[in-house]
Amino acid sequence: MPKTYIVAALLAGAFFAGAVLGPPSAQAQAPSAPLAAALAIPAVPADAIPAERWSPRIRAQALPATGLPDLPLQALAPWLTEPGVIDPAVLARAPRIVAAGDARVLLSRGDRAYVRGPAGAPVAEPPQGAPQRWVVVRGTRPLRDPVTGELLGHEARTLGRGVLVRGEQAVPATFDIVSALEDLRAGDRLLPEPPPAVLWDTPRPPEVPLPAAAIAAVYGDAVSTVGPHQVVAINKGRVDGLAQGHVLQALRGGRRLTDRTAPPGDRLVQLPDEPNGRLLVFRVFERAAYALVLDTATGLQVGDRLHAGR
Repeated sequence: MPKTYIVAALLAGAFFAGAVLGPPSAQAQAPSAPLAAALAIPAVPADAIPAERWSPRIRAQALPATGLPDLPLQALAPWLTEPGVIDPAVLARAPRIVAAGDARVLLSRGDRAYVRGPAGAPVAEPPQGAPQRWVVVRGTRPLRDPVTGELLGHEARTLGRGVLVRGEQAVPATFDIVSALEDLRAGDRLLPEPPPAVLWDTPRPPEVPLPAAAIAAVYGDAVSTVGPHQVVAINKGRVDGLAQGHVLQALRGGRRLTDRTAPPGDRLVQLPDEPNGRLLVFRVFERAAYALVLDTATGLQVGDRLHAGR
């Protein structure tokens, strides 16, 4: 076939393909109109699609600040095995020290004492010969609500600790003193050492309001004003919705003063209460609780008001 006819045939084929299929650029950019309508494909320009490249790396995101403190475990540890608020009837039935191992009157660490239980309830033998740990307490202090004056319970004062090495029914049981905060003597009572309190995961504000909440007493009653890492008793407990891990805010009562710049008859002014510290509740009883002072600006006192806060 002559070259002239070959070139003419190729040009005719190209013209026929372009007329039927359209130009190559149109084929690559979008489908035919009937197909696009059937698939409901929107017409989006190619340059309108954003492009972002990701590469492996460490990404950090800050968590929202809660304003709540971490658990001060070391400060709490000495308080987790204290007897706390108890019923006076329970204390009256508790075993008591009746004599020392020798003729001494006062007992201290390392001494041996003899213990008797109430009538009809001798001191039990330790299980399988293992030492049985006890807390030595003396008397109780009534714990009253500073707002209403109502009796909330009785607080036992811890004097020391010891182990029951031999229990007897006919004769006094044998008791060895392993620690003493002060001298012990006949008449001091023994209470089984409570298991350590179960700690919580995260401090949190109370879920319910606590109207008329206040500091009822300072643990040990050694000082009138307390600072950080000291323990206070408060007048709310389990029946009020209080639980371990709750954080309370203490308020310093505003002063009442005379405004000498005001006209007569309108000079008495009550200043507002101001935040004065935070407390962390770590042991809860039926109608009272113990809380650790986390921080305070001027010190806390009995009667200071508390409310659910951060």
